[in-house]
Amino acid sequence: MKSISIPPQILVKLAICTMVLILLVLAAIIPQQRDVERKRLDIEESNHAMQRHNALMPTYAKMKVQLDKGLPTGIPDEREVHLTQDRITEISSILRELASDLGVMANAIVPDPSSIATGSNTISVDCSFQGPMEAQQNLLLELGALSCLAHIEQITIREDRAQANMQLKAWLTLE
Repeated sequence: MKSISIPPQILVKLAICTMVLILLVLAAIIPQQRDVERKRLDIEESNHAMQRHNALMPTYAKMKVQLDKGLPTGIPDEREVHLTQDRITEISSILRELASDLGVMANAIVPDPSSIATGSNTISVDCSFQGPMEAQQNLLLELGALSCLAHIEQITIREDRAQANMQLKAWLTLE
């Protein structure tokens, strides 16, 4: 048998060409992979939005039927609560009373006085509640009916068997 001898210069050139070819393939694949990942995340987000929409659709349909018939919707009337800087200490008792009326235990209600230090007319209140999920939903409806509620920034709900734990950060308007 004859052995074939390849000059070292050709082997070096062949190795360089192979590396260039691999780099070109990687340069084409990496941006495509990023695009595929971005589209996968968009699809995942769309699926989540569709699931949320499908979960809420029966509630929307029920409320629309009630509104069309002129029936009460179960949304409470606005509750007049006027908060002034002098009544900041009463915020905890107002929210605790509201929660206890609905069968929800208020674990912690902590107004953040530093949130009004900037001259704002709103105060941040961190709240933690525990109770049945339906009672927590009613509590959210009642909170939404407070005239002093500016907005709810964050809600976290963890459901354990018959109980639900809810943490929220609400902003209340001061007069």
